[in-house]
Amino acid sequence: MTTIDNLAGDLDGRFHLGAKSEPLIRQVLQLITAGAGGIGGFLDRLRSAGLGSTVSSWLGTENGPTLTGQQVERALGSTTVNGIAGKTGIGMGVASTAMGYILPKIVGMLTPGGKVPSGTPPSVSSYLASARDEQVSPVSMKVVSDRQRSGWLLPLIILLAGLAVVWWAFSRPVNRVDTNVGRTVAPAAVPTPSIPSRLSLSNDNGVITYSGTVQDDATRASVIRALETTFGGKLTGDVTVNPNAGPAPWLGNLGAALPEFKTPGTQAQFEGNAINVGGSIGAADNDRITGSLRSIYPSGVTVGSLENQVGGWVTTATNRTTSALAALPPGFSAKDLTDALNGSVINFPNGSSELPSESKAWLTTTAEQMKKLPSGTVIEIGGHTDNAGDEAANMQLSQERADSVRQFLIGQGVDAGMLTAMGYGSSNPVAGNDSFEGRFKNRRIDFSAKTT
Repeated sequence: MTTIDNLAGDLDGRFHLGAKSEPLIRQVLQLITAGAGGIGGFLDRLRSAGLGSTVSSWLGTENGPTLTGQQVERALGSTTVNGIAGKTGIGMGVASTAMGYILPKIVGMLTPGGKVPSGTPPSVSSYLASARDEQVSPVSMKVVSDRQRSGWLLPLIILLAGLAVVWWAFSRPVNRVDTNVGRTVAPAAVPTPSIPSRLSLSNDNGVITYSGTVQDDATRASVIRALETTFGGKLTGDVTVNPNAGPAPWLGNLGAALPEFKTPGTQAQFEGNAINVGGSIGAADNDRITGSLRSIYPSGVTVGSLENQVGGWVTTATNRTTSALAALPPGFSAKDLTDALNGSVINFPNGSSELPSESKAWLTTTAEQMKKLPSGTVIEIGGHTDNAGDEAANMQLSQERADSVRQFLIGQGVDAGMLTAMGYGSSNPVAGNDSFEGRFKNRRIDFSAKTT
């Protein structure tokens, strides 16, 4: 099926799943078509999970809105998602996010013209059947013919086995001195760590969203056990294993540190030998948590603020954008301008659409440059969020932030007809949501030139 091949390539390009892409697609197809009620029954299952309008928008199109990993786990159940993750050898967090991406495309493919078929399309049945046939061992396919030849094969096998035993007995060295005695054997090469071990936490109204990367299965098990002991069932996320990850010096005291993050709104990033704390909590809570962590980790681990880390990213991006705007050549195009702007960062306050003061200077320069563009130019301002929290709320917040930027530019004299604003929520990530930095990159404003 060419469509499946294309989707597998798309999936690999976005999530780097390699040969695991097609097995994941196959598992999702089986989930959709093999349950009670077939395709229609599966869609009803999603509707009953509160995704009715989203499901309706998928019918007949392969470009419908994606689901977050959290939505997939809530709608299908963590047991189902975990089972698919296990069968395909993919971490549960990655599997749920990837499933959220391909579900609308597969449903669109299965519902041409927007109509839900009463049965499984023949092409899909044939694809699933061929995939099962490919898994049959070639040896098992020859059992019957092998048995037919067993009349003369069995004596031959016995004779060859006997000859092999005789050869082995007479070819063994006798009283040979072991020349390896006393020789130092080089230990097996250990991968040099190329990335730090990480654990990201976000307390969203009591539900802990977590992600991370550690160097081995034992460390992963220890991290998840500590999380479950502290937060019980109010958890969503996964920790992946990468042999290239470094040690986790924060692991030993993790069980003592985690209760500090029971305050709603808290965010934390454990990375290498550093822990940074932030989020929507107040200054008093931040000081209390960081002070407690410093007593839990008296040496070997530094405790700091996520805001300081973010401040460095914002400053770097602002300087880069200011320079790019100043370097625009005479007669620049709308695309030249949007390319310069898309290195920018507008660090909105958590849950807010209020423009931060540090962004207003370069946005004022942006307005002056926009006024130089030809009449009829249209530029879209796109708002995006990470995948934490409720998707509907994220969609609304992204729209409000895009509107806020548009209104500021209009206030600086840009023609309102030149600007449109669109909120996309968490549907178009540019980085993984499995780290604080990745989520920060996904909370962004994009600019794109539109043809009229």
